[in-house]
Amino acid sequence: MITRLINWLLYLYAYTLVFENYDGLSLGGNSIPKAVSILLDVLILFNAKTQIKKEERKFLFPVILYFISVTIAITINDADGSDWFFRYKTIFLIIFNFLVIYFYTRKFPQVIDNMLYAFNLGVVTTTILYILGLGVGQEGGRLTIFGENANTVGLYSVISITYILNVIVPNKTLKFKPWFMLAILPLLNIIAQTGSRSTFFGMMLAVVFMFLLRSSNLKLIVRNLIIGVPVVFALINYMLSFDLLKLRLEKSVEDGDLAGRDVIWETFIPEMLDNPIWGLGVNGYTRVISGFFGQYFSPHNVFLEILAYSGLVGFVLFFLFFVRLLNAAIKLRVHRNDNFSLIVLLLILQIFASGQGLTSKVFWMFYTFIIIHFFQVYNRSKEIVRKNSDVQLVIGNEINSNQ
Repeated sequence: MITRLINWLLYLYAYTLVFENYDGLSLGGNSIPKAVSILLDVLILFNAKTQIKKEERKFLFPVILYFISVTIAITINDADGSDWFFRYKTIFLIIFNFLVIYFYTRKFPQVIDNMLYAFNLGVVTTTILYILGLGVGQEGGRLTIFGENANTVGLYSVISITYILNVIVPNKTLKFKPWFMLAILPLLNIIAQTGSRSTFFGMMLAVVFMFLLRSSNLKLIVRNLIIGVPVVFALINYMLSFDLLKLRLEKSVEDGDLAGRDVIWETFIPEMLDNPIWGLGVNGYTRVISGFFGQYFSPHNVFLEILAYSGLVGFVLFFLFFVRLLNAAIKLRVHRNDNFSLIVLLLILQIFASGQGLTSKVFWMFYTFIIIHFFQVYNRSKEIVRKNSDVQLVIGNEINSNQ
């Protein structure tokens, strides 16, 4: 009974991540995912084993040590006020929730697959709302849906299209496949109307890698490129038919417009370089940015954000974790023909370079998905090796007895 409740709460959590900034239910500033995650943490901690297995250390230890490095950086960098604590708490909660959900889903791997399906179902739901004009708004002429900022709306749309093309379409038994496929065109329109340059390039990246990774055979790769190049150009032409996106891309090329990111970087990087080992700390970064702008602004670059919050120590630890995820995704492609995991990680890396994502619940859900699937392959390989060893031992014993 408890297991079934936890499963459905996890699906609700994943489905409502798309509406994370919606507070129309009067939850006192807490979104549905936040409220559900608190209940999930309590239920899972009382119903799941939290012991870290030896083979899991290579993924989980760098994450835990990364959070410790963030904490140390705060103690080293003294700063007045408590404005920084919210961001520190957010980092703690995202890592805590990642560990809690991982400990549960490693026992029930199908649950993490269903969570991904639920999340994408939530994105498809937004396309219906978008068509009906429900919850749709604008911020600076850019599309928002239920209070979610334009960059996030665009990013979720790219991830969903990638999921549909790489997971839904190849699935021959899925009942609702046509409904997902019908959502692709509205999702492309949503991406264009957000005017998000990072998600536009992310969409192109995802499509290119989808064609490149379809086969390891050189002839088939060439064939896929011959098909893929016209598709990419057609997609670019369609997206650029939307004036907002076209204008923002032109500003980037002609004026070098980075939407204020360059000013933010110039403000904190000199001070960060004074302490490259531990960085400014979350508190020090907040002090520097708030002192210059009068309020907090994200660096809009996860690489710089990690360096600012925890220096080279935190940077090495976090990207040790990420490189191991990439290695796991490559193995999933080899052993399971799973292109989706690798494409999403490459997309996340691209987003890291120009956007936010360090504490994205969706990103950390994908990390869980990749680790769970990797250990399925790992455990199956171990089982095959064990069986082969047993067979060889039996044959060896028979030979010895015959002699």
